Amino acid sequence: MRKLALIALLAASFAAAADTIQLRENAPDRHVVVKGDTLWDISAKFLKSPWKWPELWQTNRDRIKNPHWIYPGDVIYLVMTPQGPRLSVMTTTKLSPSLHSEALPETRQAIPTIPFSAVETFLRRPSVASVDSLADAPTLIAAEDNRKLLTIGDRVYASGVKADNGKWNIVRVGKALKDPDTDAELAREVAYVGDADILEPGSPATLAIVSVDQEVQMGDRLILAATMDGVDFIPRAPEKPIAGKIVSAFGGSQAAAKYSTVIVNRGRLDGLELGHVLTVYRAGRAIGPDANGSRLAPFTPKSGYLDADKERAHQVQYKNFGEEVVDLVDPFDFFFRIYPDGRRGWRYIDQRCLKPGEKVAANEFHDPAETMIDCPATQTAKTHKWAYMDIGCLKPGKQISFGQAFEPKDVYERHCRPMNVKLPDVETGHILIYRVFDHVAYGLVMDSANPIYLLDTVKNP
Repeated sequence: MRKLALIALLAASFAAAADTIQLRENAPDRHVVVKGDTLWDISAKFLKSPWKWPELWQTNRDRIKNPHWIYPGDVIYLVMTPQGPRLSVMTTTKLSPSLHSEALPETRQAIPTIPFSAVETFLRRPSVASVDSLADAPTLIAAEDNRKLLTIGDRVYASGVKADNGKWNIVRVGKALKDPDTDAELAREVAYVGDADILEPGSPATLAIVSVDQEVQMGDRLILAATMDGVDFIPRAPEKPIAGKIVSAFGGSQAAAKYSTVIVNRGRLDGLELGHVLTVYRAGRAIGPDANGSRLAPFTPKSGYLDADKERAHQVQYKNFGEEVVDLVDPFDFFFRIYPDGRRGWRYIDQRCLKPGEKVAANEFHDPAETMIDCPATQTAKTHKWAYMDIGCLKPGKQISFGQAFEPKDVYERHCRPMNVKLPDVETGHILIYRVFDHVAYGLVMDSANPIYLLDTVKNP
């Protein structure tokens, strides 16, 4: 009985863990770390959701939380425990008959969390700056020999330099990054121009241009060069709900692929941190009469007139009586339509009264759903019925026949209109946040089933 109870307890523990950790069907029981591996890559070999790797590494969390503890040659083992699947590391050492040696961690090339080459440029060089930081940023105001375009080795003077030393990035202010929902300015794109070192502090300060990507111009701004601290981080889901959109992508394309950098309209003030993983969704397209901002012609309701036959003759000019008969009896053209939302629309003739204050004319179109109401029980001299033609959908369980009279309100959902139907959003990939500003953040595309586009939605995984 004790064995059965223990088995039941382990099964319950695995079931609970399965709710948070889902192994891949073909997950190996071990993996030998090789040069070029990343923590994301290794976790993806075992997990369906690689960003949940801290839970998988739990037994070694104190060591594995720092990527510099994992090196090529280490062996990663998958171990099943009562708390669920876990990963463990066996560190390799070099042995010989007379010598035991192990490289110092500082001299070995540890595996990174993500490919450093994919983000290095964006970490070292600014591409985005907050509006507040640009307002206080030093400005290049003059050159030593009054030239307007400068390059490596030239001296330049800048106003507003408060730091006495340090390396500065020279940038050129670009377009505003705006929130697509509120149109508020989130930040400014900046183009990296070059680097400069302070030679003499003061007002103005004297700087020397030490590197350039393009010629330096008067009016360019200075931003303190970013440090490379904090580039190793743990992929994980945000602790609070995040919902935003991709507002920019680098590379001159409207689409981004794996290891591309995108900018999202959420940042530090929204709770984003280094290492947060967000799922990208493509908005499901809308189908229906108003999906493109206008009603589809086949579903346009007909105007109401005193004489329905005159109304039809007013809208359609037939060459002969035969054409009119064909139009009248053709069920696929006149009586019957299948809407994009799957319902069936049937044209019918009915009589109702105008809403108080509404007016209709024989030379103007109107929607009977907006202009007509059921006639009052007591008629007055000012109320009279109008005949009109409209579209209805059969009520569930109702049937009609062309040779049988019926009351439209009894068998139809009157004024039936095709509804706009929004298809479900489609998950297209994941991004990992690796640089955070107040209102925006850089995200690295870690995987993508399809191209990731501007204005795609990002949410918690």
